[in-house]
Amino acid sequence: MKITPLFLLLILSLKILPSYSTDIHGEIGEDTLWTEDNSPYIVNDTVTITELTSLVIEAGVQVRFAGRYRLVINGALIAIGNADKPIVFTSNAIIPAKGDWEEIYFADSSQDEFSLLEHCIVEYAQVGIRCRDASPKIFDSIVRDNLRYGIRCEDSSPILIHNIIFENGEANQGAGISLYGPNTKPVISYNIISNNQGVGIFARYMTAPETVNFNTIVNNSTHGIYYIDGNQWREIANNNLYGNSQYDIYNRQSTDVSAPNNYWGLDTTIALTKMKTSSAFADDLNRRQKDINLTRLYDYFDQDRFGRIIYDNWRPEYIDIEREYSNRKPELTALYRLRNVPDKIGMFHRRTKSHRTSSNYSQRLRGYIVYVYLDGDKALIDYNKSDNIATGTIYEVQRDGVKIGKIKVTKLDEKTAEATVIEAQKSFQRGDRITFEPIVVHSNELWLTSMWEKDNWKSYRLSASERRYWESSEILKDSEAKPTEAMKGFMKSSNAKIIWNHSAIGRGKVYFRRNFEVGREPSEAILRVIAANPCEIYLNEQWIGNAKSNEIAKFNVTTQLTLKVNVIAIMVDRNTASNTSVGLLCELVIR
Repeated sequence: MKITPLFLLLILSLKILPSYSTDIHGEIGEDTLWTEDNSPYIVNDTVTITELTSLVIEAGVQVRFAGRYRLVINGALIAIGNADKPIVFTSNAIIPAKGDWEEIYFADSSQDEFSLLEHCIVEYAQVGIRCRDASPKIFDSIVRDNLRYGIRCEDSSPILIHNIIFENGEANQGAGISLYGPNTKPVISYNIISNNQGVGIFARYMTAPETVNFNTIVNNSTHGIYYIDGNQWREIANNNLYGNSQYDIYNRQSTDVSAPNNYWGLDTTIALTKMKTSSAFADDLNRRQKDINLTRLYDYFDQDRFGRIIYDNWRPEYIDIEREYSNRKPELTALYRLRNVPDKIGMFHRRTKSHRTSSNYSQRLRGYIVYVYLDGDKALIDYNKSDNIATGTIYEVQRDGVKIGKIKVTKLDEKTAEATVIEAQKSFQRGDRITFEPIVVHSNELWLTSMWEKDNWKSYRLSASERRYWESSEILKDSEAKPTEAMKGFMKSSNAKIIWNHSAIGRGKVYFRRNFEVGREPSEAILRVIAANPCEIYLNEQWIGNAKSNEIAKFNVTTQLTLKVNVIAIMVDRNTASNTSVGLLCELVIR
């Protein structure tokens, strides 16, 4: 039988179309798990993970975009594959091409502490991964065949470790990694950045990265690294940099670039070796570089308005990146990977399993009202024993997710519970939902404070000798605190009070802590913090995050809580003049 091109295309399409798929679009407004069993997930419109919401993706899942759509992360994305079962973000086209879909987009509201891509493949997008004022962690992944950039960082500081970033860009107009903005300070280590159509790493208007070392940056179609317009990034060390079509480093800025301990490829190494062994070789590095123009580097020697590239202590041999990574992998894992990811994923599995039959409702809901009697003073609740309703317990009543009152359970039967109405902003009716009354921890006089600068300020327990350095917090009046508009808005939306240490005069670090109990497994816990100065927040000795001056920082801390005693610890860095605003406001709502 003669096989025509059309028939061959039909055969190929039959081979790759799945027998089952899950269509996805719109907002993800509650914590969600995408499983391999329900893969592939077909994205038919832009998908947005809302603030304080997490999407967890299992190993082996394929996410296929059916058009120019984005995955927008305003909350958290945890995508952890493995070497045998990577998670794939790709085009749904039969014959995929660069630019088929838009991008994975980490927005400024995304939760850096809970955002991780590990063993993922991102391909055929306009931009593989875009970060805007966001700093996710990307490990052991492949970012390839994207139309403009593999990874784009705009005022962002992601952790990029042990990835392969190749064949991104088109017609010499793209980049493997694009860095832009004064607040961009990424960690870029142990990556292969190669064969991109354009630049390996493009840097513009940025400050110094945290770390750029032990990368192999080779065979890109223009430059290995391209500096332009006012960068403060002035050092790149311990990398393999060679074989890029035009220049290995193009320094189009007025400042010098320090590039020590790099391997520059065979041709440049031979030129450097000849220079070193020549009779003209001088002891002073700057003097000898004034007379040597390496053809693989573009700098002052090509246009004197640009800075030099200082390439001292070059390496004569190729750097074995994999060996270097293996030596430091345990340290890097402990330093950068997410804390409590297994606990968080385990929670998603438990929720998915236990709520398959009631997926339309939040997991914190405990039942619903089926009957109201005695002129609205009594209510009958339909519940399941697994909902853990208990006599004597007070619960909130909600309608459409909004609190409308409170009830107290007085009697339990097999499937129903009787309750007394305690408070009702609206008349209760059949279908109103029952949920736990939230536990709320506010900043108040119950908090302890200290000016004693010791590492144990965030410890789970204080010894008797340490306890004497702590005292009750002082509640400040507005005239004393001089609260900003943001702090005033926080107080209006909560019962939190401005607390401070009466000894804190002028500059210095002020420490606060509070013990509290939960007593039940929380379904959601949201911590909000604002202070007149920058602060650092810990919960149960785990770092939660930082808050900027006079900005409300919000964190989902559900997985950090224990059922018994918990400890919030906050350090406020009083780094401004004494006549400005002072004080700390905090609210933790546990449902």
